[in-house]
Order: sequence, then structure tokens, then C-alpha cells
Amino acid sequence: MSLERALDIIHLCLFQVSCANELFTEERKCPACDTTLNQPDDVVVSSLNPSPDYRTSVLAGLSPSIIMEIATKALQFWQYQVRHAIFQSLILKNVQEKNSSLEKKLKG
Repeated sequence: MSLERALDIIHLCLFQVSCANELFTEERKCPACDTTLNQPDDVVVSSLNPSPDYRTSVLAGLSPSIIMEIATKALQFWQYQVRHAIFQSLILKNVQEKNSSLEKKLKG
């Protein structure tokens, strides 16, 4: 199942909309990193697969420097997400190995 919409947090956290509805409180703090989210655009619902027409309308009329800034931030975001996913998978692997070792000691 692909993720179509997500809650996009200005400081690079990303949540599925259904999860965000459960995790966020009235305090306007990120549930992952506890960052305070005071500005109206700190949290937005984003389409992760916008139509070509939408993409064109969003960028139409913007200067090349603004488009490059947007593209740079988008690439930084995805780079962060990939690194974070790799880090989480390494932590999970480590925990699973430790768990397996402890289970063997208990049985042994």
C-alpha cells in the first residue's frame, strides 16, 4: 500500500494522516521529537503523489532560484528520511540479535 497523503512537519518529521490524528495533541508539539510547532505552516497535509497539473500550478510564476530552493529542501528531506529508515533498520536488527541471544541463553 502506498502512502498518498501525509502530515508534513516543517522540521522533517513525517506522519501518516491516520497516525497523526492519534498522536498529535492540542499542545502543537511534534510527537516524535517534541519540537514546538507555533507557526500556521509548521504542519501541513501534503499529497505525496500530486498530479502533473497541481505540480505545474504550484511552481508556475516562481523564479528559478525559488524553485531550486524548494527542490533542494525536498532532496534534503528525502535524504533525511532514507538515513532515518536505515538507522531504524540497524537498530531493529541489533535488538533482534540481542533478543535471539538472550532467548538461547534462557533455553540453554
